[in-house]
Order: sequence, then structure tokens, then C-alpha cells
Amino acid sequence: MTERARLRRGFALLAVLLVMVTASLLGLAAALTGRIAFDAAGNRVTAERAAWRARGCAERAVAAADAALEAARTLDAAEIVWRTLDAHVARSPLFPVASCAVALEAAGSRLDVNAATDEQLRRLFDALGHRGDAEAMADAIVDWRDEDELPRPMGAERDAYDGRRQLLPRNAPFADARELRQVRGLALLDLAGVLDVEPGRISVHNAPAPVLGAVPGFTEETVRLILQLRDDERTIREIPALAGMLSTASANELMARYQDVARMATVDPDGWIVRATAGGGYREARAVLEWRIVRTGRRVTIVRQRSLA
Repeated sequence: MTERARLRRGFALLAVLLVMVTASLLGLAAALTGRIAFDAAGNRVTAERAAWRARGCAERAVAAADAALEAARTLDAAEIVWRTLDAHVARSPLFPVASCAVALEAAGSRLDVNAATDEQLRRLFDALGHRGDAEAMADAIVDWRDEDELPRPMGAERDAYDGRRQLLPRNAPFADARELRQVRGLALLDLAGVLDVEPGRISVHNAPAPVLGAVPGFTEETVRLILQLRDDERTIREIPALAGMLSTASANELMARYQDVARMATVDPDGWIVRATAGGGYREARAVLEWRIVRTGRRVTIVRQRSLA
């Protein structure tokens, strides 16, 4: 075989190999494309299933709440049920449900950071043990949410954040409680249990001690009394009734600030937040549905629905 023939044969072999490699690559690309499309379709299906399961569980919670209120023989009895609605729903034969998790939280269990006054914020941080920094923390929060660029005496506006690779003050209401970690002085604090963006007056039957302590007119003695009454499962029908169980000094403080107390706190939650979570397993989509419900007599009404995941 001549040298030219050998070269021609070698080129032919290389051409065949190149065609085979190209075909293999095209086949692999097609397989990958098909796999990606299959996975995407599967993800959409599992996400839809998770969303429907979450919705079903939220509807069960609302049905359980309705049943608990309807079982109350009087409107006064319905008010007592409403104050501890989470416990009544948890005891319902509609729960537990293996396909999802449901949690109820009274609006006002945490302090609304967008509606809180300077005094409420200072009192909250005092109650959390940050007495020396309470004013600076409160001022920084107010500066973050107010519309102007004028820093408060111990606050922080845009100039205090420039160059720190941080978000700048929103100069508008907080969109999410997690945003608090961006505020100067709060990055290392876990405030999830005491501050939120959910509107509602502080719920006397549901809020933790630091949040109760944020109410002007509530002394430490008043907070201890409320917690004791809750532990004893005694219903607080109206806030002025606490005065008869307090020392003279605490009773006087309560009544002197009663207008503020009535505006900022309530014995009946302004609403309940129903949060249903479904999915979350291996390659399983996760859906979180949140509804806000309010009481209308001996029934509940859904006033807000939103998906969190």
C-alpha cells in the first residue's frame, strides 16, 4: 500500500471516529435535555401537590376553628375559645395530619415592628436585658423605617451604613422581620420570637413576657400576674380587672396609662395566623401557606391568604 493510500485510509478512519464522537455527544445532549425537561415537569407536579396538601390542611384548621366556636353555647363562651384557639384546634379530631404540619399563632403574640412606638421598643429591649442599649436599638429601628434621612439622637441613617456592604435603611415599613438583622446593633440578636411585621395589638393571653413588658402601664408585677393567670388557665376578661390583683403602685401605673394600654393591648386577639406546611422530603417540593383569620360571632372569616414558599 502506498504512502498516499495509507494517509487516505487514516483520514477516513479519523472522519469516522469524529462522526461517532459527534453523534455520541449529540445523543448525550439530547438525553440531558430530556432529563432536565423531565425533572422540571416532575418538580412542577410535586410543587402543585405540596401546595394542594398545604391548602387542605389550612382548610382543616379553619374547619376546626369554626367547630370550636360553634360548640360554644354563648358569645361569651366563644370569646374564651377565641383566646386559646390554637389549643382547641390542636385537640380537634381533624388533626394530626401526616401529610403536613399546621401551626396557629395569635396576631399580637409578637410586637409589630412597623406600628411600635419608640417607648414600646425601648421597653421591649429593656425586658430583653439590653437596658443600656435599648434607646440606641429603638432609635435605629425607627430611623430604618421612617421616611426622612435625619438620624435620631442615638439612631442611624444612610451615612452610618455606607461602606459596610450592608443594605441601606429602607425609609419605609419593614417588609419582613428578617430585615431586622440589617439594622445597626441588631445583627447578632435573635428577635424572631418578639418582633414581627404582622399587624395586631399585643394579645394579653398569648404574648411572651418581654412583649407584654413593652406595653406602657404594665409593670414587671403586672406581667408576672398575667403569666400566672395563664398558667392557672384563668381567663382575663378585661384588663382593668387586673388592678384589683396588683399592688397599689402597679395598679396606679396601669390605670394612669390605661388609654395607652387599651390602644396597644387586647384580651381578644385581633386575628389568628394559620400556617400550613407540606412537603420537604427528598426531592419533594415544599409549600407553605399562610392565612389570617378573624372572628365574626361564632364563625371565622379568612381575610388574607399568601404563599411563603
